[in-house]
Amino acid sequence: MTTTDTRIASEGAADAASGQRYLIVSTDSHVGPSLDVLREYCPQADLETYDSFTHDIERRLMNWDIGLPPEVAKAWEQSKDEAVNDPQKRLANMDADGIASEVIFHGAGYRGVPMPFISSDDRELEALGKRIYNRWLADFCAADRQRLLGVAELPWWDIEESVKEMKWAAENGFRAVNFSAPRADSVTYDDPAWEPYWNAAEEYGLSLNCHAGVKIHGYESAGVSYRALYWAELHFVGHSSFAMMCFGGVFDRHPELHVIFNEQRGFWVAQQLRELDAIYDNPWNRLMREEIHRRPSEYWRQNCFIGGSFLARFELSHADEVGLETFTWGRDYPHLEGTWPFSAEALRATFSGTKTEDVRTILGDNGIRCYGLDNAYLKTVADRIGPEPATVAEDLEATPADAWSWAFRDRDDVKGGKRIGGSYSLSLADSRPT
Repeated sequence: MTTTDTRIASEGAADAASGQRYLIVSTDSHVGPSLDVLREYCPQADLETYDSFTHDIERRLMNWDIGLPPEVAKAWEQSKDEAVNDPQKRLANMDADGIASEVIFHGAGYRGVPMPFISSDDRELEALGKRIYNRWLADFCAADRQRLLGVAELPWWDIEESVKEMKWAAENGFRAVNFSAPRADSVTYDDPAWEPYWNAAEEYGLSLNCHAGVKIHGYESAGVSYRALYWAELHFVGHSSFAMMCFGGVFDRHPELHVIFNEQRGFWVAQQLRELDAIYDNPWNRLMREEIHRRPSEYWRQNCFIGGSFLARFELSHADEVGLETFTWGRDYPHLEGTWPFSAEALRATFSGTKTEDVRTILGDNGIRCYGLDNAYLKTVADRIGPEPATVAEDLEATPADAWSWAFRDRDDVKGGKRIGGSYSLSLADSRPT
């Protein structure tokens, strides 16, 4: 460790020693109600269709476990937690993990239960399935709407119906909706047809959450390479909506819109901002600049957030360029690549030695701003269950033996990993915009 690193670490430790507990807003977790539970939310007129469609549900299940290395499949089975789908047990789990508030997406397991009709080619059935799930999720989150932040599903292929569902979501306590990655069979996000959608999100104070992304190729012959190709394409497509919105003038017209890119990791942002700024500044685009008044990097810092699922230390190395105020942290509960049940160790691996005020910004302040949360209420929760800064400031000597989390992927003591970012301390204090 250099002299500068030692000084930074000492400053971080000094700040931590006098700090109050951290308030954590986890911007990624999952839930997966059973089909029997969801059936209770199905309209009476649609029950026959529901029962018929789910009769052979084993064929429709997401077979994520097929082809997994045995040690991964075994670890996943051992990591399942009954608290996932019970709101009171979920809150107790959050307390134990130091989480004040948590964003909740569908999909709790590798071999999880899909929303009814989600794999149907019938859009009407899929829209019905999303409505059924949203009604269940509203009741689930009613246990504490400041702590349990459900993400409502939308029929993304139908803008008018999506706006109606957004209105219902806002009236029923939701603060977030699932913002689909661009699809080949949908209008691109620069198109004026989306204007009612942007208006509704801004009016109702709903953040747009683009989780992971979407693949556009089948990779039928990929074999053991399927997941690598899937993940590579998934996030690439997920990122692409940002350029469409920038160059389509969406952020000019809707300065209060919040878009968060969840579970897409964070290292891509700096490079993409450089590339998009270069495109913006290109002389060929002089006429566009008369209508689109700011560079993409400026829109990013105004409107966007990194949903930092299992945030690794090296991902913060461009915080000064990307904007400290755009980073969040997520535990991806209960997924194996997430931080639970090693969140305390993951926080130390990522933030040890970092200035306390910057850790507070990433762990809580940015999430509160993104989702419009009650800071005073959540602070009372954090004062009771949040991790202490002095603990987070401690260096992590070794990755937990049973951890599979990607939060440790820049360490050389994690399974199958290699050192990427090295061992260093961060100071993000100078990364705030002036």
